[in-house]
Amino acid sequence: MWRESVGAREERVGCLASTIRGDTVFVTRVSALTPEEADSMGISATGSVEECGPPTWSGTVHTHIAMYSDSLPSTRFSAQDRTAMGLWYDRWHSDGVFCLIYSSRDAYCEADGVVGGMRSQPKVVGQ
Repeated sequence: MWRESVGAREERVGCLASTIRGDTVFVTRVSALTPEEADSMGISATGSVEECGPPTWSGTVHTHIAMYSDSLPSTRFSAQDRTAMGLWYDRWHSDGVFCLIYSSRDAYCEADGVVGGMRSQPKVVGQ
């Protein structure tokens, strides 16, 4: 996903599956989404919110490629990223795992709503 994003000079987004053991999140699968209805960076929250829900998916992953400093893109979620995460929670009413990839080897992830390693049961709302 990183190589495709850099090659296209556009950010990419995908669905993320994970398991949680104790205080550690293990990413088990990622599936990139086809960019559509994208903003200037080539990424849209609409598709990821609808396509990346439970029980198959536990959240989303996306790339940050625009340089934030001399050597790296932003290594943390932006305000727009947090809005997309909020849309995901509003849609699925479930714990979520969200990651951003900011180099060929580095990612930053957050698992929200996880208490003591126990995940809430997802509730499918208004399909």
